[in-house]
Amino acid sequence: MSGFAYSGVSNGEGGEGGSGTGAMAIASRFIPTAEGLKDSVLGAFSKAQPWGEFANTKQFNIPQASEVPDRLKENIPHYAFNYVIIFLVLSVFVVLTKPLSLVSVALVILGYYRLFVMAGEDPVKVGPLELDTNVKKGAVLSVGGILLFWMTGAITGIMSLIGTVGLLGGVHALARKPASEPDFESGLTQG
Repeated sequence: MSGFAYSGVSNGEGGEGGSGTGAMAIASRFIPTAEGLKDSVLGAFSKAQPWGEFANTKQFNIPQASEVPDRLKENIPHYAFNYVIIFLVLSVFVVLTKPLSLVSVALVILGYYRLFVMAGEDPVKVGPLELDTNVKKGAVLSVGGILLFWMTGAITGIMSLIGTVGLLGGVHALARKPASEPDFESGLTQG
């Protein structure tokens, strides 16, 4: 009787996904390995546009109102990996200035792992609360995470990081001429 059993993950014996190995196999798809993280970071660095092109001040100007949507649509995907690298570098500074932020992020990740990966769809008891749906689990994790971030001061670091990268990325994407736009000005000489 295989009715509703999840058969997308094999337990290694050619049968359907078992209760222990199947759940761990499913969970292992979502937990990054050190090698996977290294590949992701190196991939971001290799896919980034050259920094000379990214910071070329000759390509910056104030756009007309009609140019704004086109610039944003073209520049954000084109320089997305540069923005990710800026986010990662600034994240290191946040962790160095607020080391408890790293601890609080790790605790939230562990809470997520406990509530959603280990428990799956099973109810979880947290103190007097019985969390029997994913919505309740998510609400407790969100409220607990926000309180933890607030108590450790990590919320200010995280919000300033998001705000800084968002502002820098938005201004850059808005003011930088798209790479596809022909540059007629650089060939002109003043005389």
